[in-house]
Amino acid sequence: TALETITAALNGNRTTKLLNDIIRSLYEKRATVNLELNRYDEALADANALLQLKLETSSIARAHSLRAKIFQEMGQVEQAQEALAAAVLASPQDESLQAQLKRLSVKEKD
Repeated sequence: TALETITAALNGNRTTKLLNDIIRSLYEKRATVNLELNRYDEALADANALLQLKLETSSIARAHSLRAKIFQEMGQVEQAQEALAAAVLASPQDESLQAQLKRLSVKEKD
């Protein structure tokens, strides 16, 4: 029955994963809003908090990519490169991350 399914979900790992997904989403959204408001320290704190969660590989890459974006906005190119490199390590098959890292490296040399 539906009641048994809900109870099983609440008692199992699905609850932990669901809560983790909600918390991840809230941190990502708040970091993005803080970034848009130029509240870089707050945005970076949320992006860093994301990395403390138990994340799937794609979420780890997104968290590092978000950190890179924040660092870029702060003018901290070296830290942005490090964050993007971590994103690439987390998700090496993501060609867009590799391209972003390459563009950032070229931009720094200019």
